[in-house]
Amino acid sequence: MHQNILHSAKYLLLLISIFFLTSCAALNVKTKPDYTVEIANMDFVFVQGGTFQMGSTNHPDEQPIHPVTIPDLFVGMHEVTFEQFDQFCTLPTCEPPYDKGWGRGDHPVIHVSWHDANAYAAWLSKQTGHQFRLPSESEWEYFARAGTTTQYW
Repeated sequence: MHQNILHSAKYLLLLISIFFLTSCAALNVKTKPDYTVEIANMDFVFVQGGTFQMGSTNHPDEQPIHPVTIPDLFVGMHEVTFEQFDQFCTLPTCEPPYDKGWGRGDHPVIHVSWHDANAYAAWLSKQTGHQFRLPSESEWEYFARAGTTTQYW
């Protein structure tokens, strides 16, 4: 039960700052660490893959610490905005998420479920011809850690 709550919290964090990934091969570009590309009015940056130690000695549900290898990927540089997500919500099956009165436009989208985010990624893939998806937990931790080994990313 405790592990499910932790995973839910991690997904909530993930959804607050939604990243979408596409493989380097799908873009057919030369990869180098400072390479960026724009697709669907979104900026993506190349992240060189590598291996890191995932897990924690401080939390029993995050043991054992183990090596995880992440491939080269392009990752969204910014959170998905209400403006971007609202394009998807013009479909009859999608209701625009509530903005708490904070405004829409270029503000990061909030109140989006894991299912909504995956539906958006599938829709965006269909619209652009590129593959978009949410990162896995290990991919997200690798990006967020940015090479650090501290307790928190």
